[in-house]
Parts: sequence; structure tokens; C-alpha cells
Amino acid sequence: MAAVDTDILGRSVHAFHHSPTGPVTAARHRRNTLVYAALCGLAAFPFVFDATPAWKAFGRGLLVPGGGFFAIGAWAVLVVPAILFLFWRAIIVWFWCGMVLAPLLVWLGSAGLAAQHCLARRFGHQQPICRR
Repeated sequence: MAAVDTDILGRSVHAFHHSPTGPVTAARHRRNTLVYAALCGLAAFPFVFDATPAWKAFGRGLLVPGGGFFAIGAWAVLVVPAILFLFWRAIIVWFWCGMVLAPLLVWLGSAGLAAQHCLARRFGHQQPICRR
């Protein structure tokens, strides 16, 4: 009696035939997709519950690195390309020397800076420019 590859490997052999990636890579892609979907859902909370402009800027910053500066407008929009460049460099540093926290720090740091700038504009002596 001859053994067929599906008898030995089970259903995982079909994943190799129908998918351009292996089962481990496909599982990681699914996990990353779910994590980013959860992050987008978390970023939508300030808009759904009509939060303050600072929280909305933080939510936009969670969607895209530097996205919170679009809520501020004016000159702050010019900061977005610099943040995207820093994020790109952080990913390179991550691959070069294993600094896993670098992209996360740039992403969350830029969201926090945008929210902090909205709060400073709102409670400071300057006119608020963060949009609701």
C-alpha cells in the first residue's frame, strides 16, 4: 500500500498548491491584517464618540504615521513627509540591527505629538486651529 502525500502531511499540502506563500507566512499575513484592522478600529473611536480634537488627531495618527498633523493643518502638514521619511528609516534600522521598537516609537510618537500640539493650541494663548 502506497502512502499519498496528503495522508502524511494532511491538509497543509493543499496550502502550498493554492497559495503563493507557505502556511506560516499566510498565518502571519492574516495576523498582521487583523492587528492593523484592530488599530484602524481603535483609531475610529474618537470620531464615533465625537471626542476632542486632540483625540481625533491621535486617531488620525494611528491610521498613518504623521496623519495626526493633517488635523492641525497649516504648516503642520509640511511635517508629514519628514515623519514618513523617519518611519521609513526606522524600518531600515529595524532590519539592519533588530531595533523592533523604532517604527513603533516613530508612529506612536508622531500621533502623540499631534495630539499634544492640539492640546497646546486649545489651552494655550494661541487660537485653536485643530479641526473638529
